[in-house]
Amino acid sequence: VNIVGGCCGTTPDHISAMAKALKGIAPRQPPNDPHAGNMLLSGLEPMTVGPFTNFVNIGERCNVAGSRRFCNLIKNENYE
Repeated sequence: VNIVGGCCGTTPDHISAMAKALKGIAPRQPPNDPHAGNMLLSGLEPMTVGPFTNFVNIGERCNVAGSRRFCNLIKNENYE
């Protein structure tokens, strides 16, 4: 955990107790991102575009007129 806080119902006593409980604990270091510097895309399958990727025509990969399966996914609001 790197950030601890409260919301509209949080009392100053609660924030104080959390600060005392967490004092001295180092922030979590996130792991190295293997995709750093890359653009991550998805349509029917995941795609990684990086500095050494050749030309990719993305528009043809997300064509509702050319893919019945992709068209149905979009119509059904299934973006996963």
